[in-house]
Amino acid sequence: MSNNISLGLELMGLGMTIVFLFLLLLIFSISVMSFCVQQFQSPPKDTIPETLTQEIDSNIVAAITLAVNRYRRKQ
Repeated sequence: MSNNISLGLELMGLGMTIVFLFLLLLIFSISVMSFCVQQFQSPPKDTIPETLTQEIDSNIVAAITLAVNRYRRKQ
C-alpha cells in the first residue's frame, strides 16, 4: 500500500513540476512577445482629432444650450 502512495506522490510531484515549468515558459514567451511588439510598434501620433478642429454649427450650439437650460429648470 505504501508503494502505491509513494508512486502517487512521485507522479503528483512530476506533474506539478511539468505544469510549473510550462507556466514559466508561457510567462517568458509572453514577456518576449510584448517586448518585441513595443520595439516594432510605431510611436503614437500627437495629432488633434478632426472633430475638435471643426467648427460647430451655431444652430446645434443653440439647441444644446436650450436643452440644458430646460433640464436644469426641471430640477
